[in-house]
Amino acid sequence: MAKIPNPGYIYKDDLTGEEVKEEDFETIEFTYGGTSWTIDLSKANVKKMDDALAPFIDAATLVRRGGSTSSAKAKSSTNRAGARKWAEEQGLVEKGGRGRLSNDILKKYDEAHA
Repeated sequence: MAKIPNPGYIYKDDLTGEEVKEEDFETIEFTYGGTSWTIDLSKANVKKMDDALAPFIDAATLVRRGGSTSSAKAKSSTNRAGARKWAEEQGLVEKGGRGRLSNDILKKYDEAHA
């Protein structure tokens, strides 16, 4: 009888069905329409999802547990390109990165340039 090594877990992207290396795999949890969802994605598809949702998230109001709300919008006067460059210089984001900046980074940028 031959022993076949157990490769461990097999990670698959739920969107494409493709196998993904463990280091390129992420489980995303989200709520939409009052229903909670989870999806396993490659990092490339996580990026696509982040980019697709960014304009909606930027315009939304964050609802925290307990029902309190906080505006998720940054000040309309925030220079997004300038904020990204500043965040890169501060080591807060990767140089040449894409996707939306967190509200925390935008707030720090506004405070530094007030």
